[in-house]
Amino acid sequence: MDQTMKYLTLLLLVLSTNVQAQTWKTIPHEHYNALTYTGASFVSTNYSQFEINPYDGTMWFISNLSQSNFNIKRINNDGSMTLFTPSNMPFMDVNSRHFIGIDFSSSKTFLLHEFDGAFSYDGITWVYEGAFDKGTYIYSDVDTLYFGRLNADFVRLTEMGTTYNWAASRRLAVKKRSAWSTNSFFTGIHKLNTSFDAAIFFNPDTCNLLSTVNNDFKFARNSDTLYVAGEQGFSLAYDETFVDTITMNNAPNMPYPSIIEFEFDSQDNIWAVFGDGGTLGFYPQYIGYYDRSVQDWTLVYDQSNCPVDFTKRLDIEIDPDDNLWVCDNQDLHVLKINNTPGWLSLVEEENSSFSVFPNPSSGVLSIQTEANVSDI
Repeated sequence: MDQTMKYLTLLLLVLSTNVQAQTWKTIPHEHYNALTYTGASFVSTNYSQFEINPYDGTMWFISNLSQSNFNIKRINNDGSMTLFTPSNMPFMDVNSRHFIGIDFSSSKTFLLHEFDGAFSYDGITWVYEGAFDKGTYIYSDVDTLYFGRLNADFVRLTEMGTTYNWAASRRLAVKKRSAWSTNSFFTGIHKLNTSFDAAIFFNPDTCNLLSTVNNDFKFARNSDTLYVAGEQGFSLAYDETFVDTITMNNAPNMPYPSIIEFEFDSQDNIWAVFGDGGTLGFYPQYIGYYDRSVQDWTLVYDQSNCPVDFTKRLDIEIDPDDNLWVCDNQDLHVLKINNTPGWLSLVEEENSSFSVFPNPSSGVLSIQTEANVSDI
């Protein structure tokens, strides 16, 4: 074998290995009807309509299609589905359509209802945890749950019960009692003290905060650093100081400055949904992967190189094995990176010819087959 053939063979082996390691699979909505809200008017609400339980890997969906077509779905680890409806959730009533958030502690699943408060499920029984109205958001810090409210004090839920706190917070992120909050997507972000009874407002004119827009914000899994996603990239805060940014200026492969939603994997690398920067609703354009080891976006997907429908609202989640899951309001997609649930392997993939396309983030050629974007 001459030298040229050796290089070509090596290249094909590398490319095929890469494709095998990272391939897309689609679960059509007919299988689980994993629908959330429809219509662009709901895209910017940032409600958690699709969540993966980080403790057991089950997948949860809130389907708010209409007053008569409402349910909560759970895809179990064997691929079966559990459907929660008024028949097995007695507290569901005419307002059931207004469940707007899901989150988890180590032993329970929690639901937030816009008008009726918080509910929990221990795997057997649903329990009413606390009555409050104006619910907008849910955030967990280990086994403590925080519930944002519209123009009202946020609620904290622990094993000791529920408490109302001084700060009015529509959305908030808390870690080890270090709390950040905001009352809108466009008016900046506040740092609360540990007693939750005083706040410091941060202005981009006086600190390293990129802008007052905060489409999404949360703490990294393995550090106390807060990441704030806006129209110009990420602003990073530690303690009470904004210390760094991730933008198109310092991460050259970043596909777009506007970030709608993001999630961390187990190593605090970032998966993010990039939008068009619109003010009336966020329209997804790209999904990107930020590798902390090289401090740049090393994977970028759009309508041309993955099966996700970018004309719909996108919810992304990371499972316990760091695979990326995307719900595009119709179908459920997974980018298989590591071990995936066993029920996915039971599906036969279609055989097809190879197609070659460039990775938009780097221009590096990748190989893809129809089987890599296949239906279950």
